[in-house]
Amino acid sequence: MLCGFQMDIDELIKSRAHRILKSFSNYHSFGESASDSSASLAGYSLEEDEHPLGIYENAPDNHSDNILVTTRGLHLLQEPQEQFIQYLEIDRIEVTQPKQLADSVVLHLRSGNVSEISIKGGRGNLRDVWEFVRYLRRVMEDVQKQAPNRTK
Repeated sequence: MLCGFQMDIDELIKSRAHRILKSFSNYHSFGESASDSSASLAGYSLEEDEHPLGIYENAPDNHSDNILVTTRGLHLLQEPQEQFIQYLEIDRIEVTQPKQLADSVVLHLRSGNVSEISIKGGRGNLRDVWEFVRYLRRVMEDVQKQAPNRTK
């Protein structure tokens, strides 16, 4: 609840992405107009009610290592096909590397599958992976609270 009303979950996720991810040099937020994001969305399949928020570029010259952040989850262009991880499907988040070397996050899904995602930006104690984990944990909490009210 915020100020006596419940914020729409999409707006809450959008706000979290803006507040937490915007400071990364590797993250590029999409503006309000569709033209801001259309070129970056090539190769991704979004649901009708899913909105792109931004893209995290692990390597600017390697689009297959990018992470598309949306209101419904994370899209990864990994060969041989795109992988989509819904926020609702994430059960547990883990970073298995030492703090100053961490460059990936392991997502344990409710299905029993495990997915490792590269988050290569940042340096030393300021690795991007830690803020990305914070974003995911906050969004997981938000969508789990809203799950009965949210349609897929």
